[in-house]
Amino acid sequence: IVDRLRCVHGTDLANLPSHGAGHSMPPRDRGEGARASVDMPAQRHRPTACLAAIALAQAWPRAGAEDGRGMKALIVSADRFEDSELLEPAARLRDAGIAVDIASTTPGVITGKQGHRVEADKAVAALDAAGYDLLLLPGGQAPAALCRDAALLQLVRCFVAQRKVVAAICHGPLIL
Repeated sequence: IVDRLRCVHGTDLANLPSHGAGHSMPPRDRGEGARASVDMPAQRHRPTACLAAIALAQAWPRAGAEDGRGMKALIVSADRFEDSELLEPAARLRDAGIAVDIASTTPGVITGKQGHRVEADKAVAALDAAGYDLLLLPGGQAPAALCRDAALLQLVRCFVAQRKVVAAICHGPLIL
């Protein structure tokens, strides 16, 4: 995965249309799995969030698949998420044929900073990393609360231990 991530960072990310969006930070590998983090200037959230999701969708199809069909992504957030950093990647991943589940500390509606409401139909404590191909952690103010959730931290550790993709946008790395 790390080699594939470097390939995406070096080629696909650079060649995807950015519409003047922010920049991507190089992946970090500490021998514990692949992580991608995208830093986004406030006025450019939407294009860069899309860019991150497109890169994920293109980078990790299962062996033998031409696209993301059959893959499953997990997005974890909470109230006060940055709307574009959750909604745009979810839409782009779905467009690529990747099934997307949205989870939070408890099931129910979570509300973004701009007022968008999203149904988080899964509780983090009930999830198993084995059922997913990638984890996406949107930013906003939600990560400041989520970074203290023991069940989420354990889930992230499981993704990393299984060498699955863990991506975080903006403030999302607070959870890592």
